[in-house]
Amino acid sequence: MKTRFSQTVVNFWWATKQVWKAAPWEAGFLFLTLGFQGCTPGVSLWVLRDFIRQYEAVSGDPGVWGWLAIPGILLLTIALTLIVETVLAPLATMIRTRLNEKMLTYCNLALMKKANSSLFLSPFDRKELHDQLQVLREEARRRPMNYCYSLIVLFKDSVAIISILIILLTVSPWLPLFIGASCLPHVLGSLWLEGKAWDFALFRSTKSRRMAWLASLPLVESSAIDIRVFGLGSHLVSRYESEASSHRREMLRQQIWPCLAASLISIMTVVGHLLTFIWAVHRIIHGGTDIAGVAVILPALIMCQRQCGHLAGDVGLLMQNLIFFEKLRSFLATSWGDRSSQVYITPKSSPSSIVVDNVSFTYPNGHVALRGISCAFRAGTTTVIVGLNGSGKSTLAKILLRLYEPTDGSILIDNNCLSSLSPDWWRRQVSFVSQEYARYHLSVRESIAWGDLSRDADDRDVALASCNGDFAAVADRLPQGLDTPLGKEFGGSTLSGGEWQRLALARALYKRAPILILDEPTSALDPLSERRLLTKLRRVDSAQAKILITHRMSATSIADHILVFQEGSLVEQGSHSDLLNLGGTFADLFNAQLPSRAEVPVL
Repeated sequence: MKTRFSQTVVNFWWATKQVWKAAPWEAGFLFLTLGFQGCTPGVSLWVLRDFIRQYEAVSGDPGVWGWLAIPGILLLTIALTLIVETVLAPLATMIRTRLNEKMLTYCNLALMKKANSSLFLSPFDRKELHDQLQVLREEARRRPMNYCYSLIVLFKDSVAIISILIILLTVSPWLPLFIGASCLPHVLGSLWLEGKAWDFALFRSTKSRRMAWLASLPLVESSAIDIRVFGLGSHLVSRYESEASSHRREMLRQQIWPCLAASLISIMTVVGHLLTFIWAVHRIIHGGTDIAGVAVILPALIMCQRQCGHLAGDVGLLMQNLIFFEKLRSFLATSWGDRSSQVYITPKSSPSSIVVDNVSFTYPNGHVALRGISCAFRAGTTTVIVGLNGSGKSTLAKILLRLYEPTDGSILIDNNCLSSLSPDWWRRQVSFVSQEYARYHLSVRESIAWGDLSRDADDRDVALASCNGDFAAVADRLPQGLDTPLGKEFGGSTLSGGEWQRLALARALYKRAPILILDEPTSALDPLSERRLLTKLRRVDSAQAKILITHRMSATSIADHILVFQEGSLVEQGSHSDLLNLGGTFADLFNAQLPSRAEVPVL
């Protein structure tokens, strides 16, 4: 309990500092104006008390000016309070909107910068980090804004309670102590209940994401097709209803007893308020308190009860939003282990050879992806890597990109170990198309030009890359050509899977890197499109080292050298004709696609 409380305080302090860093002027203005608004209950009690005392003090007829002067100052105070409450409200709303926007931007930028700071992909394979990222990605759109709101409201309600207790202090120094003590059980009970709800929220975070995922399936085009083809609609609805019902029962079991206990504890607050009021009546009977003091005590009790209830709710809302900031703080403090202090070599010339020397690799989950791989790739040659699914082909590509470090063995770039070379320099030498290619919802021109942000998106260069990637005909059909926005989510044009893949290839070719790695670049293409693309790849940049990973045996016809992978091992390598004559694994894969041999382009 103590550890959780101290951790909550640390997270609260850290999150509040982020609000101040994101928007100091806006936060300062809101705290100032809402502090004034929070004083309203105390001011109203002060007005009531002094109004009664002033009229009690008047003897005889004070005249018109006397009657006006007595409440004048009090009315002026009320007017100023109303100005802060109402006249400044539109300005406060605008400032709060700016604060929310700045805080949202601040958190998203922090997430983006931290995620981009890792040289490798290996940290993202850790389960605990994956869960963190899931929560952060889903909650980043609303939790920062909700925290700002709950923090501001908490501050306002805290000021309100303090202002009430200060007025009561002028009536009797014991009153704030009595009322504070009587409100304490209700506040502690509410906070304890909110803490239980918070524990439950943490406990069910994975289940919540699963329910949200189920609910989203009918709303996503890719899964909407399967839902109709396989008749999954009613099953998904019943599955969601079942999980929601299970969640409600679990929530009831978790919360019913804490709820009853909190209600019983709150009875102590009611008893405390009654005893406080009886004490006040006793004081007036015995002349210890005037009528004005008693007139203040009753509304003060009601106000304190209401404000304490608000305060408990504010803290509960704040604690829910702190879950996001707890995970954000943990994520930002994550060490990638990238050896950022290492001094790297930056070669002066482009690489001419890549030698893979006895490389093995094991993923963090224990899966062995590569076993003792030794091979070479040279400038001006095209190497095709083939093999069954899960044989380690894509893993080798990611190691060549230095997204992962080999578990054993080394990779030599012109006799320099890859791990000793500057990662920034190396990635300028390599261009890549993943089998899970990105679909950027930008204009066609910008989507291609993102391949190399170091130069301007010149029309001729973009058009050449579009042509070499076999995307030119697609661009010509689009409403605005290269300036056509893509992605129906933002009102742009929609592309087919094969067209998106060709656009990704055009982006990779726009980079003009000396090394080109293509992972299943023709998987979404029809045979004719594949033939055109392979022809273009054969002719583009003859000095480039091309590495092509594929299941399509037709692609092996452009290879100068072929590597055959099986269960993480390199089992065969050689030319197309030599491997066919060998009659081994490659020949089996090639012959398995004999019905499609007519597709093999003659280049």
